Amino acid sequence: MTELKLKHLTPYLPYGLKLQHNNGIIKPFYGISEQYKDGTFMLYWPENDGTINASSNYKPILHPLSDLTKEITVNGETFVPMKRFFSMKSKDWDKCNRKKVMKKSFIRDLKNGDLPYMYIEQLHKWKFDVSGLIELGLAISVTNLEANPYE
Repeated sequence: MTELKLKHLTPYLPYGLKLQHNNGIIKPFYGISEQYKDGTFMLYWPENDGTINASSNYKPILHPLSDLTKEITVNGETFVPMKRFFSMKSKDWDKCNRKKVMKKSFIRDLKNGDLPYMYIEQLHKWKFDVSGLIELGLAISVTNLEANPYE
């Protein structure tokens, strides 16, 4: 079985990712204090003024890709991600084919690495499971929790 690695968590670091312990406690992801050769790492929490070996005890809480067409709430804002992609207007977004987000191939293109990075970065901001961690048992789906920790 694949293990949760630092590379899975770091894209979410600037966006307020939350982690759930095996016992159900949810904590914010502040960062990593150490990484070891075996791939395990220590999580840093300033309120504890310490570190916790978390490679196997904590899992990130993410939206499954199936939520792209559903209403979600992130940081108090409720929206449908695919509609939001289509409505984004800026010079950078216009350089991309904005109609691409309306295609049924969006998820396939994401998994194949064929989406522009700005889409992937936005998915990280919204805490979507870009790497398929939920399917691997390395992340918790927001839909499986009683309450959305990102509301």
